[in-house]
Amino acid sequence: MTRRCLVYIYGPQHIIPAICAVRWFGSVKCNGEAEDVNILLHMPGLPDEIILKLQEIAINLTSALNWPEPRLITNIDVQTKIKPRFSRYKSVSFRFKELLGRKSFDEIYYPHDLVGTIVELCISSYPDAKRIIFGDGMGQLYSKKYLEFKNPQSGYMDLISVVKEKIINFLKGKPDPCSPNFVVAILPMDWSGYFLNNSELLVVPLHCVQEIISDCVRNIPDIESYIKFLLETTHEPRFLILLTNLSDVKLITPESEIALNLEIIYNNIPKKSSIIIKRHPLSRTSLEKSLKSYLSNDYDIHIISPEYDRYPVEIWNDLIINSNIISFASSCISIQYIFEKPVIYTMNEKTIRKFFPEKSWKLMEDAHMQYQSQLNNLATWDKKSVLWIGKGGEA
Repeated sequence: MTRRCLVYIYGPQHIIPAICAVRWFGSVKCNGEAEDVNILLHMPGLPDEIILKLQEIAINLTSALNWPEPRLITNIDVQTKIKPRFSRYKSVSFRFKELLGRKSFDEIYYPHDLVGTIVELCISSYPDAKRIIFGDGMGQLYSKKYLEFKNPQSGYMDLISVVKEKIINFLKGKPDPCSPNFVVAILPMDWSGYFLNNSELLVVPLHCVQEIISDCVRNIPDIESYIKFLLETTHEPRFLILLTNLSDVKLITPESEIALNLEIIYNNIPKKSSIIIKRHPLSRTSLEKSLKSYLSNDYDIHIISPEYDRYPVEIWNDLIINSNIISFASSCISIQYIFEKPVIYTMNEKTIRKFFPEKSWKLMEDAHMQYQSQLNNLATWDKKSVLWIGKGGEA
């Protein structure tokens, strides 16, 4: 038999964990049956021109899997083909299934339920399919409900908006999202402490992850050539700094994010070193250009070409192996685990309070505590259970 799998992603960073989840779930639960995989790519809020670039990357990363090319759902598709204004949810679901051209799926894979429309439609349109979460990053597990609990909306107008949305959803017949049946993750990290209460956990073995990364790398020879070029045109000591998209999501201003990265670089990298800057795959800003203009007198600065900078960092094998890595996002954990290589993790409470507005302190301090705890746990983790469990909250 062949398993019919629907995989939702909102960026190239999900390709490796999604492939791992499909393959490992099939191996453990389906006796290695063949898979028929349909990937949907949609990221609400990003301009369609960026989403088109992300689709090209997803196609390249999956080119040797004999899967259909990842399908792009644009914002215009959502507004016109799927979810015109005032549509009943049952009609929206019908149009969604027509767009996909499939009456049923056996399994639905998704990173989390924060991105709304498409995840909800996948789950409600195919209610008989197994629901399988692979987590954000390489396995961060949290639900929309949990993040609303951690960061409750405040203010009279926000409350009005929430009530209005609930009334509209009720009138449209919108179903509540369902919890997953399974979690299949590389580095499972339960922020709430309750996420796994009703879901079975399968941890993808490291050898499986490394094999899939190698497959992706082999299928993109241009990346290997570009990495070789970067290594030949830079010198030791060499540092790869991975930027975040914190200003894109309004946790910090672009000016403060630039100042934050400048302080990190000057505090951790000797002058005259080579620095390679890679922006976040979903970033819409150009922090890297501003950083280069500030740093060029003191460092040998190289910015990863826009042709390649949205590819996930985990496929940049030789560059990671031959560089010192600076990261204060989830890649600090995935790189240290997959490549067994220490990462320079630079966040702390003093830095947060210096560069972030007060409204972001709680979220950033929680994230810092969680990342630091996850890094600490890697050394003793059994690679079968949850790497890190939060202190509780709503699941």
